[in-house]
Formats: sequence, structure tokens, C-alpha cells
Amino acid sequence: MRTRVSTLNMRSPADERRPYRMRRRAASVDATRRRITEAAVRLHTTVGPSRASLSAIAEAAGVTRVTLYHHFRDADELFAACMGHWRALHPPPDPTAWTSLEAFEPRLRRAIGELYDWYRANADDLYPIYRDAAHTPASNRARRRATNEQAADAILAGLRIAAGERRRVRAAVLHVVGFWTWRSLSVEGGLAPVEAFETALGFVLSVRSGRHRRRDPGRHPYHPPMTDAERIDAYLAKLPAEQRALLEHVRGVIARVIPEAVETISYGMPTFKLRGKGVMSYAGWKAHASLYPVTDTFLSAHAEALAGYDRTKGSVHFSAEHPLPDEVIEELVRARVADLEGGGR
Repeated sequence: MRTRVSTLNMRSPADERRPYRMRRRAASVDATRRRITEAAVRLHTTVGPSRASLSAIAEAAGVTRVTLYHHFRDADELFAACMGHWRALHPPPDPTAWTSLEAFEPRLRRAIGELYDWYRANADDLYPIYRDAAHTPASNRARRRATNEQAADAILAGLRIAAGERRRVRAAVLHVVGFWTWRSLSVEGGLAPVEAFETALGFVLSVRSGRHRRRDPGRHPYHPPMTDAERIDAYLAKLPAEQRALLEHVRGVIARVIPEAVETISYGMPTFKLRGKGVMSYAGWKAHASLYPVTDTFLSAHAEALAGYDRTKGSVHFSAEHPLPDEVIEELVRARVADLEGGGR
């Protein structure tokens, strides 16, 4: 009788090779995906996301766009893989480790120190990505916000303060833990690492202590700065009535001659300026009023008209009892304008 041999458990050489081929194929797929990811990292951290198109990434990886899409459904998935790979190579500080410090200031010091050290070490890679944030997926922008929120939560954990105060302190913390704040202090501001650290730390601590605001807003209300016109009016209002009327008249005469001039306060005196240069100033003193500046040339040319007026270097004195004639003031202003247009100061 013949013996029937079962073939159910017998494997052909082709069957033996199949798992090997599958493993090789999987390894090839992984290698291609990693090559695309690394190309994306290189472009995002050099030219930036705005110029790292999918075509540019495929070219840098040495694959076709079809191959790229075979490994990544869309730009969002590729960007997530890119940032995941980069963060694995450059792990950021762990905010949960900060909570081991119970006191607020030591915890804040550790957080800012670790974050700013990490920003400094990776600034060249991070800047193009933050600069081109508008060209990154919304999910990535949301993740960056969430990362800063997580850092703030860790720093403020267990801090017992009123809700309104907590809102201000949290805003200050969120401000200093951001990359752009570090960059504004260290790069644009040119601060040394310890200076950037101390500035950020001091800002949060001042908000925490309340030194950034007045203690008694009712007693010390905020007043917006006065305009130049208000400052001049306030200056004149302090003068005796006769002297105030005298200088208001002088003000009017000067304004008639140079209506295009701007009035301001310069060196504590009401001043008319023309194209940024001071033309004429007037002032009230205890015993007299004065006009500035009066050149020696003008004094010589108008010696007869100015006879009887006291003079000092660069000024002429007058009073309500002995006012300057309008025509002398007008000539003085015109002479001053001519002097400025000729290159004088």
C-alpha cells in the first residue's frame, strides 16, 4: 500500500524567502520615510517653511512627489513628523520637573533658565520656523501655544493669589517663556545670557509683587501727558496778569509773521519752531520778560529802536511798562528766519 505524504506542512524555498523580502521592503519603506523627514527638517530649519514646498522636500530627499505622498498624506502629517524628529534630537525642558520646587521664585528661575538655555542652543533652527509661523499647519501653531500654556501652568502650579492678580501674573509668565521674548532680549536687544535671564525674571517678579502699578489709583490717578499747546497755556497761566497779557501779545505777533511755525516748549520756554529749528522763544521772569535769541548783528542794526532796553548775551528784556514795539518783534523774527535759512542755528 502506498504511503500518502501530506504537503500541508511543507514550505517551498519561495515561502522561505517571502518574510525576508517583506522585512527588506519594510526597512526600505522606513528608510525612505526617514529620508523625507530629514530633508523636511533641513529645509524647515534653514530656508524656512515658507520656501520648503513639498516639491522642494521631495527633491532634497531624492524621491518623487508620488513617493512622498505614498508616505505622507498631506503637508500637515509631514510637518508633524518633521517636528517630532527634530524634537527627539533636541528635547526641550520638561515643565513637570519644575514643580518639584515648591516656592514660586526658585521655580520661575529654573524655568526661565532652562528655556532660555534651550532657545540659545537651538536658535538657528527655531528662528526660520517661528518666522514663517503663518506657513505652518494650524495644528502646529496650536501645539506651540499649548506648549507655552503648559510651561505657564507648571510655573504657577500651587501659587495662591487672587484671580485678578493671577491673570496678570500668568500673562507675564506667558510673555517671558515665549521664543520671541527671548530673541527680543538676546538678539535684538543684544543682552548677555545672564542679562536676558535677569530681565525676564525681574519683569515677572515685578508683576507678582505689584510694583508695576500704583498702590492707590484713587490717590494717584493717571493723567495723560499734556499737549504742547496745553503746556504753553499752563506756563502763561502761572505768570502775573500783566506779564501774561504782555507775552500773549508777543505770541500773537510772532504767530502773524510765521503762521506755519509749530509752538512747543523748549528749554522750559514757549518756542516757535520752523521745520524743526527754533526760531524764537519768549519767557517771563520776576522783573522782566525776554525774547531769545537776539544776535549781535540784529542789535547793531536796530540799536536806535532797542535803546533803553536791557540786553544780555542772546536776549533782550522788556516789560509791560516798557514793551517792545510790534515792528521790532516782527523784524527780529524775520531776521531770525533769514539766519536759519542761510544755514544758521
